[in-house]
Amino acid sequence: MKRLCQQFLFFALLLLSGSSLAATNSLLSLEEPLSARSTGMGGAFVAVADDANAVFFNPAGLGFMDAPVMTALFKKELLDMNYTALSGSYPAWGGGMGMALTYFDGGMLDQKELDGTENLLRAQQDLCLDLSYGKNFYKSVALGAGVKLLRSNLAGLGAQTAALDLGLLFRLPIPESDRQTLSLGLSALNLGPDISYAGGANPIPRLIRFGAAYSLDLGELSRLVLALDGSVERDREAGFAAGAEYSRKNFIFRLGYGEGSPHLGLGFRVDSHQFDYSFSPLLDDALHVVSYTYHLSPAGFAKGAL
Repeated sequence: MKRLCQQFLFFALLLLSGSSLAATNSLLSLEEPLSARSTGMGGAFVAVADDANAVFFNPAGLGFMDAPVMTALFKKELLDMNYTALSGSYPAWGGGMGMALTYFDGGMLDQKELDGTENLLRAQQDLCLDLSYGKNFYKSVALGAGVKLLRSNLAGLGAQTAALDLGLLFRLPIPESDRQTLSLGLSALNLGPDISYAGGANPIPRLIRFGAAYSLDLGELSRLVLALDGSVERDREAGFAAGAEYSRKNFIFRLGYGEGSPHLGLGFRVDSHQFDYSFSPLLDDALHVVSYTYHLSPAGFAKGAL
């Protein structure tokens, strides 16, 4: 246990020192938690990472997948901004493969020409393809990596780039208990070159997440998950998130705090189908996220992966 913790801390320090975190970022859509479940938990998910959305938070979580999972998501942001995402994971090659396709629409921009005429332009459109793989080692340790292919259009200016994600996840059963699990997670996301719009280089949001999660099996298809996350990005304040998830039979309740605001979430599952919703107040508006998950193994919902 002590040696595993030392390895975890070493990996964290290595990533923090080796990643050139950006001072001014574009493609801020890459920082958003794309999961109704994780949003309901305040964004605290790097040490949970036990469903198809592991590709967004910690690709190492794919190493613990034991059944195919697919998720479709829609996220309504401020004004007319929104996200759409499709993600899936599949056990393969002794680990787990993950794939996600994400589309961000920044809404319309009113552009006024010199002659006084006005045109409507798309403010920003981002399309991202994510291919990830995670491998489980020694039953309780997993490593993961992912490649992102990014295409962005900013007020008519197109650009593209690629990025790398790295992840580490420890999932440790608590001694003398077969109902409790402690997890430690770490990921470095969006490690790649700047993106260039019309010759001007703009750094992408290189982000490091770290956290811990505790899972307690309460029996009778009930489970409690508590999670705590931190995030680091240069020239920005360190981020903090905390969340809880309680599931009992077909119903799921979530509560969290992150990005300076509270978060609430609900879920309902039946057989292989799960529906999730989260709500977060934002200034004079609100953030709504809805998702549908299809799990090819209904028993996986009952027992939980964490």
